Parts: sequence; structure tokens; C-alpha cells
Amino acid sequence: MRCTDPCYSRKKSSALLAYRQINVEGTRSALKAAKRANAQHFVFLSSIKALGEETTRDYPFQDNSVAAPEDPYGITKLEAENVVREMASEWGMAWTIIRPPLVYGPGVVANFRSLVEFVERGVPLPFGSVTNKRSLIYVENLANFIHFCLREASTRGKIFGISDEEALSTAEIIRKIAKASGKQARLINVPPFAAQSLAKWFGVSGLYRRLFASLEIDPSGAKNLGWRPPFDHDEAFNRTIKLKRSSLSQRTQNPDTQANRL
Repeated sequence: MRCTDPCYSRKKSSALLAYRQINVEGTRSALKAAKRANAQHFVFLSSIKALGEETTRDYPFQDNSVAAPEDPYGITKLEAENVVREMASEWGMAWTIIRPPLVYGPGVVANFRSLVEFVERGVPLPFGSVTNKRSLIYVENLANFIHFCLREASTRGKIFGISDEEALSTAEIIRKIAKASGKQARLINVPPFAAQSLAKWFGVSGLYRRLFASLEIDPSGAKNLGWRPPFDHDEAFNRTIKLKRSSLSQRTQNPDTQANRL
């Protein structure tokens, strides 16, 4: 059963209000707290989704790209960016805005975590012929750039799209997960048009878009100021998988688990 347009509109409006409370009003509160603490520089973590949901291959988002967010999360992240610039400028507080893509590392959730679990279980995945480009950033690379922004005055009053050294296709992401896991990447070739048709049939077009379409950001603005990600993809994927397994092992060995505390 498919929702009618008015139903979808009401759901989107409700989601927009909820995200606005978190992303916009939460940012406003954080700025006020920073002012009370006499902070001199406010670094705001926004999202690539403030720009949009998809890029054309070989035409990544730039730091000055026209923003066209599509979902409540992206819309409210862009609104929060405007709040940061307006309030911080009014108070004479320096600001920097960072737009990361998908952040991965130990504890990663959502689609990335699902891909890791599928690879580790040896599930065949239909991405062998996918040649999209998806920007990612390892959590420690992101933390390093936040520190860079706090240290370098040249980052003040600017917006940065940030990522690891290069974008990867979904197939390349799976191969790197497999390599880090000591598994074989079981990729099968499914024509994207066939996958898209199936996604529409099952009502998961959004999932198709996140796995088959491109969403790439050009990090040259940060690199032009001298920043480089300290971890390359191979090391970042290795650390993600290694620390994930270590965390699972500790939870298994530790009797004081969440279940035992309930």
C-alpha cells in the first residue's frame, strides 16, 4: 500500500519539525552556551546532505556549490548553518562549518554496518557493476580536521566539504571491507536499471539511491590550506574492522553487559 501525496506531505512536515528542534534549535542553544563560556571560535559539524542527495559522476560538490537539500535532515542542517553564521557574526565569534559525508569507524551503523555484516557472512551482493562515487571520511580523519580548524586561523569564516583522499564506488567499498575482514568480496553483476526497477517495486528507492548513485564532495578547499587525512583508506578500514571485533570480543567476555544491567 502506497501513501498518497497528502499523507507523505504530513509525514515530511512532522519530520521537518522534529529535525528542526534538534538541528536548528539545538545549534542555537550550543551557540548561546559557547557565548556564555566566552568561546572565540565555533566549529559546526554540518553534513554533505545540506547540499543535496546526489552528484553527477566526476562533478562533485564544491565548497561553494548551490545548496539544494531534499530531506528534512539536509534542510535543517542548512538552516543550522545559517544560524551559526548569523549568530556568531553578530557576536564577533569566529565560525567554521564542516560538511562531512558518511562517517565510518568503530561503532558505525546504518548501511555501512550492514555491508560489513553481509561481507563477513559471505552474502553475495549485487554491486559488481556499480561504478558510482561515494565520498566517505574515517572518524579519526574527521577529528583530525576539527583539530586543524581550531588550530589554523585560515579556516575561520569558511565552509569545508571534507572527505578521505578519494571517493569510492560501492563495489570498491565492499572490496576494502572484505580485504580488512580477511574475507572474499562476493560481488555479482546486476545492471543498475534492473536494480532500480526492483527498488521501486519494493518501495526502497531511497536505499537504491544511497548504494547505486554518486554522492561525492571535493575536499580541495581543506587540502589547499595544508590539511591531509592522516589515515588512508586501507588503514582506516583495517582499524574499523579490527576495533569492531575487539569491541564485540570485550562485550562477549564482560559479564556486565547491557542485558545483565536491565
